[in-house]
Amino acid sequence: MVMEEPVNRPDFPSHGSRPHSSELELAVVGDVPEGRVLATGELDMLTAPRLGTLLMELLHRGYRKITVDVAGLDFCGAAGLHVLCDTTRCYRTVGGRLQVIALPPHLRRVLVLAQVDGELEIGSRDGDGPGSWRAIRSDGFSSRPTRLPRSARR
Repeated sequence: MVMEEPVNRPDFPSHGSRPHSSELELAVVGDVPEGRVLATGELDMLTAPRLGTLLMELLHRGYRKITVDVAGLDFCGAAGLHVLCDTTRCYRTVGGRLQVIALPPHLRRVLVLAQVDGELEIGSRDGDGPGSWRAIRSDGFSSRPTRLPRSARR
């Protein structure tokens, strides 16, 4: 697991329990060719470049299937959407796959309103592991068959 340091924006007062209002923590789990990026905090114009750099670095290291778990994001601005769309296209260009999973309702609505939900592969988490993820469209209907959790596959 690779942990990234948070990006802080000291020019804004703190909100809630966080020391700064704009903070992004990234963690990578998994080995080549498949991994998962956990994003927590705020994905804005100051923090989005870090996510883009990390995703492109993983692509160059040989990762071809990346799942970005955004359940921990409190905010995703236009710069964050841009990074997700651009890196999705880069992964597709080399035959890879980038999937965004576990979108909280407020982020799902942002994707629909920005009309980028069709450009991203959006998924949900069912169970604990990669074998249990299924892709869904932004309207909530399944776009491909559901993969059952490993315990149910017997």
